[in-house]
Amino acid sequence: MMEPEANQPRARTGPTRRVKILGTGLLAVVAITILVILASTDYTDYTPRARVSEGLLLAVSLRTEITERIRAGTPPQSAGAGLTITRGGAVKGGTVSENGSIYVVFENPPAVLTMKITNFDPATRQVKWQCLGYPAKVMPASCRE
Repeated sequence: MMEPEANQPRARTGPTRRVKILGTGLLAVVAITILVILASTDYTDYTPRARVSEGLLLAVSLRTEITERIRAGTPPQSAGAGLTITRGGAVKGGTVSENGSIYVVFENPPAVLTMKITNFDPATRQVKWQCLGYPAKVMPASCRE
């Protein structure tokens, strides 16, 4: 029978290999846990933002109506007269003032979105708007300061 030479390395077996496998496995679990925590934090903000975006669509349609009224000759001070906010979905309610300011109130998440006329040029009948909302973290990017 042939005996192994003293200088030849032996194949690794036993506890050392198991410890390396266990360490690598734990490292993978920790990395996945960190990714899940980061993803769930982003997702918790996503759902309220989606609901607020629903109300933003309503506000944008009202903004378009008010802008068209002003371009057709209605004075900006009375361009919002007769317009209302329709309650439904994420929208709890709101108002449209006679001067065209739009306020949308949300129940879930509790939030408020405001669109206001910031500038009106009588010569060109161009209207500029500003969108703001609170809390900012659930507002669309166009409505954050």
